[in-house]
Amino acid sequence: MKKPDISQPDLESAFRMPIRRLLELDEAQIHQLLTQADFMGRWLRGVLRLKPPKETTKMSNENLNKLRNSGPYTSLPECILIPPIGDRQSKIIKPIELATLDDVAFAIIAVEAEVDALNSRFYALRRLYNAARARGAFGSQNAVDAVASDKGGN
Repeated sequence: MKKPDISQPDLESAFRMPIRRLLELDEAQIHQLLTQADFMGRWLRGVLRLKPPKETTKMSNENLNKLRNSGPYTSLPECILIPPIGDRQSKIIKPIELATLDDVAFAIIAVEAEVDALNSRFYALRRLYNAARARGAFGSQNAVDAVASDKGGN
C-alpha cells in the first residue's frame, strides 16, 4: 500500500493514516485538516438538514479571540496535547477552542510533566556549573572533567 503524503493532508488520506503518522503532522497541517472536517460537517448538516450544534465553532473562535486580547490569556496555545489516558494508547492534539474542561485538565498534566523534565535538566546543569566553579574551574575548561576530577579545576 502506498504511503500517504502528509505534506498536503486531506481528510481522505487522514482517515487512512496510522495514528503515529497523524502525530507527525505540524500544527498548520492539523488546522488544515480540522478546517476541512468542519466544512464537511457543515455540508453534511446542510444536506441532511440537521440542526447545528448548540455551541458552534464560530462562537468558540470569537470567544477565543476575546480571551487572547485580555491579559491572562494572551499565551493560550493554538492546540493542546492530551496524553494517553487509560485504554487510549495515543495522544490527542485538539484546538484550544474545542477543548472541554477535562481536556484542559489532562493537557495541564502533560505540560506539568514537560516542566518537571525541564526543571530536572535545569537543576542538574546548575549543580554541574556550581560544582565546577567551586572546584576552581575556568570558563574554557570541561565542566564534567572539573567536577569528576579529584584535583578540582586544574
